[in-house]
Amino acid sequence: MPLPELVSLQARKNGDKVAAHFSKASLVKKELTFSELDLFSNKLANVLVEQGVKPGDFVGICMQRNEFMLISLLAILKSGAAYVPMDPAYPSERLSYMAHTADIQLLLMTSSEREAINSFEGRKYCVDSQWENISNYSDDFVSLAVDEAIAYIIFTSGSTGKPKGVEIPHRAVSNFLLSMAKRPGFTEKDRILALTTLSFDIAALEIYLPLICGGTVVLASQEELSDAVLLQQLIQQHNINVVQATPSTWRNLLNFGFNGSSSDSSVFKALCGGEKLTTDLAQSLNACCDEVWNMYGPTETTVWSSCYRLPKDDDSVLIGKPIDETQFFVLDQKGEKVKAGVKGELYIGGKGVAQGYLNRKDLTSERFVPNPFGMGVLYRTGDVVEETISGEFKYHCRMDDQVKVRGFRIELGEIESVLMSHEMIDQAIVVVKNYSDMDQRLIAYVLLMPGKSLTNGDMRKHLRDYLPDYMSPQFLVEIESLPLTPNGKVDRNALPDPLETVNVIDSHCPPETSTQKSIAEIWSRHLGVERIGLTDHFFDLGGHSLLAMIVSKDIELLYKNSIQTIDLLSHSLEQLAEKIDREQPASIEEKSISKGWFRSLTNKFMEL
Repeated sequence: MPLPELVSLQARKNGDKVAAHFSKASLVKKELTFSELDLFSNKLANVLVEQGVKPGDFVGICMQRNEFMLISLLAILKSGAAYVPMDPAYPSERLSYMAHTADIQLLLMTSSEREAINSFEGRKYCVDSQWENISNYSDDFVSLAVDEAIAYIIFTSGSTGKPKGVEIPHRAVSNFLLSMAKRPGFTEKDRILALTTLSFDIAALEIYLPLICGGTVVLASQEELSDAVLLQQLIQQHNINVVQATPSTWRNLLNFGFNGSSSDSSVFKALCGGEKLTTDLAQSLNACCDEVWNMYGPTETTVWSSCYRLPKDDDSVLIGKPIDETQFFVLDQKGEKVKAGVKGELYIGGKGVAQGYLNRKDLTSERFVPNPFGMGVLYRTGDVVEETISGEFKYHCRMDDQVKVRGFRIELGEIESVLMSHEMIDQAIVVVKNYSDMDQRLIAYVLLMPGKSLTNGDMRKHLRDYLPDYMSPQFLVEIESLPLTPNGKVDRNALPDPLETVNVIDSHCPPETSTQKSIAEIWSRHLGVERIGLTDHFFDLGGHSLLAMIVSKDIELLYKNSIQTIDLLSHSLEQLAEKIDREQPASIEEKSISKGWFRSLTNKFMEL
């Protein structure tokens, strides 16, 4: 059954019950019942049909996380079209490529996104400014969606230098959601916190699972997503008992006091996926949550393809068994099944397999292969796993250069391709270095053309034109030659540590005031950089969004005034200190920070 019909069934059953709550509502209302959501999306679906949207079309959606986003998603699906998330934070070049590749017929937006999508040359429809007009349309609409039609397209990182669009049909989404309702389980009494961007496929669980089960979804705002304390307040305020997040986000929540409890007696379920779950994090979550589930699955097989409830009395961290209507095959290099306990590449079959990559027949035929063991096709995951004696599966590693950094799936080859598209860059190698479980950093090593020079700032500007922030390397290191192994391959282990380069910079203006020195010490503790000067920027020294959240809270605890992530992005050390001093009414010259206090805090981060 197509997704809109599953939602409409619940609308008829739970009409007056709250389906969704919005932290930052715009015009409609703070909460929407199942009936209201169904009727409002019917009205907008009628508008879309009048705008010329037909079944099989692709409609872009570029909105903040509010009621208009949810109404628009359902309206697009009801019209028989598929939606394409267009993240307003993405570079215009990337958005233009996505729009062109998907041949987007119409872009749904809200007023706040006007600037972000200026480069879009097609037709646009501003939902919030047209809401009074939309309200006059009929609230009767019969869904045009069918099982095999595409529901949405998610663009993921591509090794060739361009993102690739994964085509997910309704039958795959519906099968996934119905299976999730049974295991890990979701009922009409459950309330889930939605904290994932629409461009990340796991958002489908957070948004649609409660809508087909009669539960409630609470959409966190963009501001709340970047603040672990605000997220915890949402959990308590709305009696949230189901949260899905990446290991990086879970670590951050634990660091800021999350204890797994909501204010009622519901069983609290923690769903953890998007990157490998470590034993120590699993233990920490299991100590404070009623149920902890390890979720596994690539975008190409529709969000999660397996799940595993972590036992309280065992340290095993497996990816579990396949969900309903899904098959796992562990094959060797000859394409033959291996025995339990033997490692091999995981191939996934069943209803969740995507239709392929949009307009990429070559790549589709390479990754989606005929099923030699039954009907349909299998998706080659590139993941090395093994089946245990009990029939559960264990994840080991990747077979290629695809990585997961803070939950984001990244093809290192895409970053390398973008760097080498600059006329002055001859070669580029990108690696991931783990400084701690909380701190993964992308590092790019570049070899310039002979006789050419290029500033770090120019390279970053070039990257920002083509890549989203989460794919931008924390370090850009210029090297004279690439170290090679005896067989002529790049010796990645011989590449220099970028922290050594940062710590020996000649042009160094040391901090002078008490505030400057205190902030520099906070940065140093978390970045691992010894010499921090007045003109330095947090992100240029290797900082990233997760560290920024931690550092901003450290500064807030010390100076009692709020520092946002955007402040760390746009201010040098000197400018940040000036901002704090301006906003601090009382003298803070006497305040100091003991190294022992920072050391204990850092140790706490490392233990979780």
